[in-house]
Amino acid sequence: MNKKTLQLDELKAKNLYKTASPEFKQMLIDTWGEKFFHENIMDRIKSFEDACKETGESPDNPKYIYGTIDEIAANKLKLICKALNEGVKLSFRNKDQKKWYPWMIFEGSGFRLDVANCDYSITGATFGSRLCVDTQTKAEYLGTHPPFVKLYNEMMIQFEND
Repeated sequence: MNKKTLQLDELKAKNLYKTASPEFKQMLIDTWGEKFFHENIMDRIKSFEDACKETGESPDNPKYIYGTIDEIAANKLKLICKALNEGVKLSFRNKDQKKWYPWMIFEGSGFRLDVANCDYSITGATFGSRLCVDTQTKAEYLGTHPPFVKLYNEMMIQFEND
């Protein structure tokens, strides 16, 4: 019997795991470990760079480097939301699907989380569907984790000053 070796990077292994048969899932767990596939996404995504690694996106993509401060921050937040959603596609056409987002209020030197809101089919003018996540916990995380709050501040304060 001929043996062949399959080489997978972390991203490909995680993506394969989502749709793998039970037997193949067990082979992946035997290779990568149970924790690798069941670690909480918020434990893996602590920064924009982590979101890039999770999605396979390059941090050197021009949309993350060039443009106004608010445009760059918005593009980074879109990617962070995409990573946190773990492949869940949020659609405002689907009115039965909850979409969560941090609702920020201005306080002194910047914005801070006021509450994590949910809506089934609409969004405010300042937040598009690409800035929504699939759970309240993730929305609260987005609105309280310092590197992400910094991006929200860059996006909203700079936009306000244009």
